Amino acid sequence: MIRKIWEQNTYLCLMNTHFFSPCTLSRIKLLYLVLIAFFLWSCQQPIVHEKVSKAENAAEPLVTYATGFTIEKQVDGSYEVSVYHPDLPGQALFSCRVSDDRSLQNKAPNNAIRPIPLDSVAVFSATQLSGLLQLGLAEVVVGISDARYITDSVIKQRHEKGQITELANNGVFFTERILALNPEAVFYSPYQLNQPHPLAGSQLFMVPFMDFMETNPLGRAEWIKFTAVFFNQLPLADSLFNQIADEYNTLKKLASNMPERPTVMSDKYFADQWYVPGGKSYVATMIADAGGDYLWKNNPQVASIPLDFETVLKTASKADYWRIVSTYNITPTYEKIGEENALYQQFDAYKNRKIIFCDSRVTGYFEKGSLEPQKQLADLIYVFHPELLPDYRPVYYQVIR
Repeated sequence: MIRKIWEQNTYLCLMNTHFFSPCTLSRIKLLYLVLIAFFLWSCQQPIVHEKVSKAENAAEPLVTYATGFTIEKQVDGSYEVSVYHPDLPGQALFSCRVSDDRSLQNKAPNNAIRPIPLDSVAVFSATQLSGLLQLGLAEVVVGISDARYITDSVIKQRHEKGQITELANNGVFFTERILALNPEAVFYSPYQLNQPHPLAGSQLFMVPFMDFMETNPLGRAEWIKFTAVFFNQLPLADSLFNQIADEYNTLKKLASNMPERPTVMSDKYFADQWYVPGGKSYVATMIADAGGDYLWKNNPQVASIPLDFETVLKTASKADYWRIVSTYNITPTYEKIGEENALYQQFDAYKNRKIIFCDSRVTGYFEKGSLEPQKQLADLIYVFHPELLPDYRPVYYQVIR
């Protein structure tokens, strides 16, 4: 949610300039105005990367579960990386070829092959940072956003020492600071594809990172391969991901034949709306894989659905379990949740003390959860079907006692 606000607010901040004066402009001011207008016009252009032609007989796909990107190894040893538009099937939003072979780079016309590994990167989401940390690449991170929310001790220490620069805070990009830092790549989350990114007019290597669009938990985790290809770490990423996938699929199979599946509702009421995960969402998929019966499973949406309180109460008042991801400054209790909104006490899951709570601050859910779907799945299975994992100790989700 925070990242989405960043993307929306930043563009508005960039366009809310004070260069135009109601007074008659002198020639110098007019020239300055023209230059500014040209700059803003250039920023309106979308970030487009020319699709690189594939080498002949190139067909070694390296992505299994993710649908938002592909990596294909070419016969010359380079990799073609593509990110696809979520609303336009088959259309590449981004494409490039990368290689660590300097002779191959020199032969490619117009710098068509980018050299790897990259030496520096700025990241604007916690999941982008998490992939780099899993790959042991903390030293290449030179820019982050909202440093106060980072929980990783290494990154916090590097920031305190001045080795990492904060490039965005509270929904605002520090454009001049980003340009001065000039990282080799900027990983960004294009939430608003119909709006230009504030850095669209720059010469920075802008890499769209769209893991948040994946509906399969393993598809979201597989974006670690996307990160790895730019740092020549694909073998390590493959090894890490294969272990995640093996554990996840083993757990999924364990819960697949349970005869009884408890009903599950999710999230909370906020700003006069209850944003319920769509039936094809990441959350819905994980609940089903854990042997739960998500009450909006038949909804065709991937994104969250805004509903009024009465609609949610009508559908979920008898739900067996209620999943919540949030954080408090104290240990969560039913009393605390009831005080937050007295209407919550009308749900059976509240009355029967079956709220499944994930403290996002304590667990680092938004920072590393996408790369640990097998642990989240095990947590939910332990809640829904404890007999399947009798000696298990939860990591992310626990039923509030």
